[in-house]
Amino acid sequence: MKAVAPNAFHNSDDRPDPPKCHEKTRIAVISKIMDWITGKVDADALMLWLYGPAGVGKSAIARTIAELCEPRKLLLASFFFFRSNSTRNTTKPLVANIAYRIACVIPAARRHIEMAIEADPLLLSCSLETQFAKLVVGPLQALAEQGMFSQTPLPPLILIDGLDECLDRTSQMKLIQLLSSCQLPLKFLIASRPEQDIKFAFASISTKVIVSHLELNDDFNAYEDIRLFLTDKLSNIKQHHPFRGELPAPWPREGQIASLVQKSCGQFIYASLVARFVDSPRHLPAQRLDIVLGIRPPVHRDLPFAELDALYTFILSSSIDPLLTVKVLGVRHVLQQDFSMVRELRDIVRMIEGILGLESGDVRSALSDLSSLVEIKDNMATLERNAIFFQHSSFQDFLLNKERSKEYSIDVLECHRVSVQWVLRAFPRAGPRASHIMPDAVDLHVHLLKLPLTAELKHDLENFSFHDYLETQLERLEKAGQTANLNLIRDRLTKDFFGTLTYLCQSSEFHDHHFNLFIDDITASVNRHPSAEKFHLLSTIWFVLQKPLKSYPSTELSVKIARQIFELHRAPLPFVTPSGLSIGSKILS
Repeated sequence: MKAVAPNAFHNSDDRPDPPKCHEKTRIAVISKIMDWITGKVDADALMLWLYGPAGVGKSAIARTIAELCEPRKLLLASFFFFRSNSTRNTTKPLVANIAYRIACVIPAARRHIEMAIEADPLLLSCSLETQFAKLVVGPLQALAEQGMFSQTPLPPLILIDGLDECLDRTSQMKLIQLLSSCQLPLKFLIASRPEQDIKFAFASISTKVIVSHLELNDDFNAYEDIRLFLTDKLSNIKQHHPFRGELPAPWPREGQIASLVQKSCGQFIYASLVARFVDSPRHLPAQRLDIVLGIRPPVHRDLPFAELDALYTFILSSSIDPLLTVKVLGVRHVLQQDFSMVRELRDIVRMIEGILGLESGDVRSALSDLSSLVEIKDNMATLERNAIFFQHSSFQDFLLNKERSKEYSIDVLECHRVSVQWVLRAFPRAGPRASHIMPDAVDLHVHLLKLPLTAELKHDLENFSFHDYLETQLERLEKAGQTANLNLIRDRLTKDFFGTLTYLCQSSEFHDHHFNLFIDDITASVNRHPSAEKFHLLSTIWFVLQKPLKSYPSTELSVKIARQIFELHRAPLPFVTPSGLSIGSKILS
């Protein structure tokens, strides 16, 4: 009995409100699992892997399945892992728990189990494989040979929940391999997040063993189930809460429930925590709901999502390099704010590796342990390749709130800084251009506007070639066949950059410095062409520049730019005032 973890059973009282499915919810997924257990579907499958992102309700489903199976004589044993319980975050008590339940469900097996322990008193300190063979397989095989199950079938289900919360990843993989080799007429239901090691372990199972996979995705209409759950829970609060008389009418409003459903992103843990937080008997429910919705700040550090925060903290702390992982997600966050003209040509993973100075593959490695929270795939909306998606908006909220995420919070300012630095240093005034992956695909002015003008930033700006940055973007668009709006794009990028300089520097000196550099670059570009082509080039350049020039703060500088352009071919100035900035008929003819 000392080797057993009593809190790991599905019906233990380890918590006052254990997760289980609310009435009228998760009907489709529960039905599918029960059909597998009873042999109506996938009858030959030894194992069923129920998987999905963090917080989608896997444990609630597993507990509900156990409660449905137990009275029907279908449940042989269950084990619920839990990360913060030292008796449940390891496989050490697993076989002892299974053997204990076998002895309870099949009393005839008890003597066989006792004999195995009497024969080897240290059996429970042996390997998992040895324990399973002597305490589970051996006793059940002995009873089967005696004809024990010819009249009364062996309860088939052994249910294991939260395998990803076992802290030893090698043990996770060993357990999957062990169960897949079982020759008894049993069925193993394993619920977990789709972590890298667990996915690999299932993929490594012999092809002779049939494993059924069940992903908790949008096919099971989790959003509608969450809406039903919240509607029912809040209605119950409205009827029975001690402060129900203080509730406004109507409460809750339909829009509030819709907002909660949207915020949940299919996470039942989110909905459950909301209901529990609002139901606090010492607080006004309407105020608590406002806190959840962000309308009212929390009081006295009474945070509604402490349990969810603990889950996110655990997953991050278990990753290969938690701080690097947070940096990667931080840069991803600021890149999402871009309005880059070449957005559809971007490879987000490679850009982040460039910004953070990482090797190829480092981003995927850093995020490999977060597969239940983030996903790398192409963005069909923006056409970006290898974009990083948050499975739950609540995870991003957690990372951006330092009070919640503490050492794992995203430093947004630092992420803007490294993104700007990467771009500025990729296009130096002197020396070879850095061989970065698409630094021009960063919308520079968006990130510059977020930064203070430090000495380092000023130095990088002074040595930056805006002309090269601009032309690289335009060349990339041209090669991709996107030539329809090149002049408009040049116009927008030029105005954005010089407008940002004016805002950032609060003086004309820095602004004028870059204007002069920009014109020098244009002059050099034109002079590289034969004289016969210069007139056409200059006219084209003037057409492109006249719109952004109108918005520049320095009228004298506009005149200066125009003079420098037209002096290249010694033509008289064809305009009256900078405000008009129109090409004369002589130039157009």
